[in-house]
Amino acid sequence: MKVQLLRIGVLACFMIFCWSYEDVSAASTCEPYGEIKPNQNPSRQHINCLLTNAALKENVPPEVVKAVATQESG
Repeated sequence: MKVQLLRIGVLACFMIFCWSYEDVSAASTCEPYGEIKPNQNPSRQHINCLLTNAALKENVPPEVVKAVATQESG
């Protein structure tokens, strides 16, 4: 019984620590629009991509997020 529990524990640890998955972030999906550089405004396309991905991640319509961003930016 102890050996079986030990094997299950080792297998569980192996699965947890070695599980590989692809984590796609908004920044990586927007790479074609260039890199965000310090002290420089990103392009409109890059901002649009980042806002769209953030909205979709949170299950909010992208149009709403973009409207709020436009209103808040002045």
